[in-house]
Amino acid sequence: MAKQVSVTMGMGAYLVLDAYFAVGPVFLAAAEQVNGIGNFVHILTRAKKNVVAYCKPPARKKHKRGRPREYGKKLKLFKLFDSKAKCYTFQTIEANIYSQSENIRYLILDLLWKPVKGMLRFVLVETSRGRIVLMTSDLNLNPVTAIQMYCRRVTIETMFNTLKNTLGAMAYHFRSQYLRPASRRPKKKKDQKQNSLNPTQTQNTLAATEKFVNVQLLVLGMLQLIAKQFPAEVKTKANCWLRTVSANTPSEFVTRTALANVLKNNLYGFTKDWITQLIRQKQKERKDNGSTKKAA
Repeated sequence: MAKQVSVTMGMGAYLVLDAYFAVGPVFLAAAEQVNGIGNFVHILTRAKKNVVAYCKPPARKKHKRGRPREYGKKLKLFKLFDSKAKCYTFQTIEANIYSQSENIRYLILDLLWKPVKGMLRFVLVETSRGRIVLMTSDLNLNPVTAIQMYCRRVTIETMFNTLKNTLGAMAYHFRSQYLRPASRRPKKKKDQKQNSLNPTQTQNTLAATEKFVNVQLLVLGMLQLIAKQFPAEVKTKANCWLRTVSANTPSEFVTRTALANVLKNNLYGFTKDWITQLIRQKQKERKDNGSTKKAA
């Protein structure tokens, strides 16, 4: 999906993932060419704590028999944080980590990784929050940029929280009676194929679910745009109590409350509008004429 978006937009992209996706098939799928062109999407992910990589093999001596070595020295990357070898000297730089500026230690290593049988860039990072190892398919990626991009990954959790608890985007109730239910606790190595007695109706149900969530995403974007463009007006109209003001830009909840108050006040004001009164008078006259004809 990320590759399709990147190809459609005509520009490269980075797919930032958690350690669960630090596996060979993910990097291999991203490296596949699309329309004869590769490297549309670069992977940036946190490595697992038992990750190992290999240095390049030493130059082979001339006239030496046997197959040449593919991999050099094996490295357990998390042990390099405590290594005193000069070749693994960490650098210190100031970076923005989770919206706070601090000094971090980092080390860049371009190493061979067996699951992809090729080179990857590993960035060993030590911050006030602990130690992590980042791995990316882009061998030219700046380490500070890699760290800041990975820190931005947490914002998607905030987005899911807002969609679920503020807008109710996950409260859809579309069901397909033709789709066989799946177990919430499937047994290991048990195939759960989603069979449907009516694939067309089931596809319509899935499409309705996707459209419902997409509409909520559009609403979320509009709330964020209004909060960014009119922060003072939103705070004035919200009329809600906040224990701590964390930022100048109001949150999606405050913006939603402000819009609800504005719409509610407008609805109350419609009864006093002369156009509304005229329409209600015409409707009442038509209703009275209809009841008179029935009685006659």
